[in-house]
This record gives sequence, structure tokens and C-alpha cells, in this order.
Amino acid sequence: MVERKIDDFVLTSARRYLERREIIGHDREAKKPITKPLYTFDQVIYYLYVPVKFFQDNGLLTRKLVDGPKSITEDFEWRKSDLTELGSELYRVAKPKWLRALDRKAVGKAVDATDAEGIRQEWLRSTKADQIFKTHLKKLKELHPNLS
Repeated sequence: MVERKIDDFVLTSARRYLERREIIGHDREAKKPITKPLYTFDQVIYYLYVPVKFFQDNGLLTRKLVDGPKSITEDFEWRKSDLTELGSELYRVAKPKWLRALDRKAVGKAVDATDAEGIRQEWLRSTKADQIFKTHLKKLKELHPNLS
């Protein structure tokens, strides 16, 4: 068993996405909601792969996490200990903005939820998906040249 430091924790994981569910109805007899998964595994792959690949390609990780989208499994975890100091700061600053940009991609363009997810997935597979990370990395390197 691998021992972990107390301050090491999971930043994001495939399991967290896969466990999210949406209510689609209500079972009156059982008196509980009827739910379905919010994301399919195919959708989750690029939600995780795009930021991890950017961090890995820019030397912001302490170890190699991905070899391609197929290296993302249902057990994939991205931990705090996987980040360098600069990587940790970039994650703190840019990841929330990246997630908001992802949410905005389909606003006003989508007809329904399925269409919206298709638009997001198209963006995730584009070369523009990591632009927010690029912009913030450049700013952080200027502000904190001593972070590695």
C-alpha cells in the first residue's frame, strides 16, 4: 500500500465525474428520485485529458500521468502531489476559469443538453481547449519567476 501525505489529496478523478447523476423523474411508490449518470465515460476522458496533458507537456507535473486519451481509465486520479509548485499555482488560478469556459461553450448555441455536450466535446478536442492554461501560465511565470 502506498502511503500518502496528509496534504496530498485527489484534485479530480474519473470516478467523481462518473458518480454524478441527474434527476430525470420521481418514483412515487419508492418515494425516491429516478436518476441517470450525468456523464458517460467517453465524455469524461477529455474533461480529464486536456488539462492533464497541458500540465504534463509543460513540465508542471512530478510524474507522467497520460500517454494519450486512452490512458484515462475509470480509476484515473490526479492528485495534489502530482503537481510542481508552479503547477499547483496554475491549477489553483486557471482550472476554475477553464471549467467556466467549458460550461459557457454551449450557452446560446445548443438546442438541448445532448447538443450542448457535443459542442463542449468538440471544443475539448480542438487546439483551443488549453488556451486558458497557456495564458495563465505565461502570467504566472512573469509574476513568480522563482516557482518551478
